[in-house]
Amino acid sequence: MIENSLRKVYVVGYARTPIAIPTILKALERSQIEKNVVDCLVFGQSFSGGCGPLPLQKILVATATFTPTFITAKTFTGINIDAKTHLVSNLCCSGLDSITVGYEFIKGGKDVCVVGSMESMSQSPFFLKNLRTAKYNLGNNILYDTNLSDGYDYITNSKELKKDNMFELFCKKFKIPRVDLDEYVINSFKRTANAYSDNLIQQEIFPLIIQKKKNKLELEKTIIDSDEIYKKCSIDNICNLSSDSIVTNYNIAPFADGACAIILMSEKKINELELNPLAEIITYDNASVYPSDFPLSISHSITKCLKKINKSFVDYYEINESSALDVIFNMNNLNLDLSNVNLNGGSLSLGHPSAVSGSRIFISLITVLKNFDMKLGCASINNYLGSSTSIVLENV
Repeated sequence: MIENSLRKVYVVGYARTPIAIPTILKALERSQIEKNVVDCLVFGQSFSGGCGPLPLQKILVATATFTPTFITAKTFTGINIDAKTHLVSNLCCSGLDSITVGYEFIKGGKDVCVVGSMESMSQSPFFLKNLRTAKYNLGNNILYDTNLSDGYDYITNSKELKKDNMFELFCKKFKIPRVDLDEYVINSFKRTANAYSDNLIQQEIFPLIIQKKKNKLELEKTIIDSDEIYKKCSIDNICNLSSDSIVTNYNIAPFADGACAIILMSEKKINELELNPLAEIITYDNASVYPSDFPLSISHSITKCLKKINKSFVDYYEINESSALDVIFNMNNLNLDLSNVNLNGGSLSLGHPSAVSGSRIFISLITVLKNFDMKLGCASINNYLGSSTSIVLENV
């Protein structure tokens, strides 16, 4: 316990793209890490159906056996095959929870941990219920979408929100009007566009080249070097959507694919390798409320973190935009100013790849702290069933 309380945990590098393996490898290269120093690989994933057994172990093997063309470091060969793998599944909180697990591993004696998350919602499978026990001799059966049945069951087959969903009921309970939600969505898109113009988000992403066969002789190359959703915003569509509901498809974050990788390291290992860390993880905490009050859990976990560090506020906050409601309510509840929250936009304008959003807001937090010379920041995310996770970082 003495060792646990004294060991500090730092962030030394990160990267994000839509695909896990190149993201991990790029984060390692940026951190100047060789494979034999990695102790563990901890990733979040909400929807692993159809990925086969032990998807993270497969990724570990893949990173240990090849070096892609974008890796420039001559000594780089991938992750240590002996590294511990640990998959976290807690819906939206998975990505941030993976960081807290890695944090605890290093507090407990590990030195280097690759944490993050991966999600390919566009590839999540459909399934048939009761196929093992029922007899389907004649008649139709329903295919269930794992994105909905195992995740977001408040969405209907027609991609609309179910009537009297918990988002809608919460807005009515706390008298949050639709105009406030729509204004926040528009602001999120504008902030993301500005962040790209100022070359901020590009610091997180690296260009990924995907090759597919065009024909027998040619390969077709696709370069992914930016988020796509923010480019498709139509302010008129958001404001003029005809709906009696307060919560609409526009003020709920759209699904997406993505992956993030973050390198955590002990102070001892940083000194040994003579590296310059980006930030120190100061503390984290969790909170849980009844599903009907789910946005409130963010306020609770942030407050717990602030109490641990004896502070009433920090310089900056990243609050996941799984819906505009989550941010607006907690800003009001914690008396936060919009100028200190989600400066580069969020999931409403970047997309919400379920498990990945927690890791993404953690990376965004570091980006903002570094570029705007802020000291302390907090990243917080919840899931709609009432649990949340918050982490406090210090810029170093």
